[in-house]
Amino acid sequence: MSPYLWSMRSASVILFVVALIAFVATLAAAFPLFGEAGAMGSYPEMKPLSLLVGFGNACLAMAWPLFGAALLWRIDQWRDVKSQGAAE
Repeated sequence: MSPYLWSMRSASVILFVVALIAFVATLAAAFPLFGEAGAMGSYPEMKPLSLLVGFGNACLAMAWPLFGAALLWRIDQWRDVKSQGAAE
């Protein structure tokens, strides 16, 4: 199987992995804000809020790839059912 065909058949899995990587990378980018030298270092009461904002940004970063993965997976499932019904 050519790499192109493999990537088209595995697009939903690839997008799911991209979504997880985007979540982890965005959440990791928010952690320097919690240190003493970070932007929130002089405001300790802001640390829980910045953690929540970092988590929200991480969820937003993974939303579109995850939506694309779910959509491609559903279309693939629908096409398999449709092609099996035509064969019978």
